Amino acid sequence: LYTAAAGFTVLTGTVGVSGALSLVSYDVQISPLNAIWLITLGLCGLFVSLYNIDWHRHAQVKCNGLQINMLMAAAVCAVIASNLGMFVVMAEIMALCAVFLTSNSKEGKLWFALGRLGTLLLAIACWLLWQRYGTLDLRLLDMRMQQLPLGSDIWLLGVIGFGLLAGIIPLHGWVPQAHANASAPAAALFSTVVMKIGLLGILTLSLLGGNAPLWWGIALLVLGMITAFVGGLYALMEHNIQRLLAYHTLENIGIILLGLGAGVTGIA
Repeated sequence: LYTAAAGFTVLTGTVGVSGALSLVSYDVQISPLNAIWLITLGLCGLFVSLYNIDWHRHAQVKCNGLQINMLMAAAVCAVIASNLGMFVVMAEIMALCAVFLTSNSKEGKLWFALGRLGTLLLAIACWLLWQRYGTLDLRLLDMRMQQLPLGSDIWLLGVIGFGLLAGIIPLHGWVPQAHANASAPAAALFSTVVMKIGLLGILTLSLLGGNAPLWWGIALLVLGMITAFVGGLYALMEHNIQRLLAYHTLENIGIILLGLGAGVTGIA
C-alpha cells in the first residue's frame, strides 16, 4: 500500500525523487515513469497479500509467504533502482524467488534455465555499456547517450534478456507451464509483477538518450502484435484454467508491448 502511495504521490506531483538508502548504499530514483509501475506493483501486492491471509492456513504453502515477500521486495527495488546493474540484480533475485514458487517442478527447471540465459545476456549488455560509457547509472547513461547513441547490439541483448522475463513470444516457453504448476497467489504475481518488470527493462533501455532509431519501435510493435495474437489464439483453444489465464497474460503483455512500441516509434 505504501509502495502504491509513493508512486501516486510522485505521479500526481509531476516531480521525480532521487537519493540513496544509506544503510545499504543503494541509489534510488522515482520518476513519473516508474511511479506507474510502483502503483501497479503496490496494488497487486496488496490484493495478493489479502488473499494469502486465508490461503496460507494450508500448511503445505505456508513457506511460500517468505518467497512472495522477497519477490515483491526485489521487484520494488528493481523499479526504483537508478543503476542498470542493480536493476538486473534485483530482477534476478525476483525471478529466482518466482522459480522456487513453482514447487521445483520440471517446468520450474525450464524457467530456471531460460531465466539464467536471460540474465547472462543482460550481464553482457551491462558489460558493453560499461565499456562504452564508463557507467551504469541511468541518469548518466541518458546524458552520455545524447552524444553517443545506444548501439543496436546492446539494445537487442537487452530486449532478449528482458523479453525472456516478460514472456514475449517466441521467448514465452516457461509461461504456461510455470502458471500451471504454481499456487494461485504465485501465478497472480507472475502475471502482475514479474513479467511487467521485464517490460519496464525494455522500455528503460529504449528511452535512454531519447534518440532511438525508428526500427526499434517497429520491432517492438511487431513483437507486440505476435504476442497478443498468438496468446489470444492459444487461450481460445485451452481448457486448463491456469494455462488459460497464462495465455491471456501473454495476450495482455502483447497489448502493452504494442503501446510501448508505438511510444518508441513516436519518439523516433
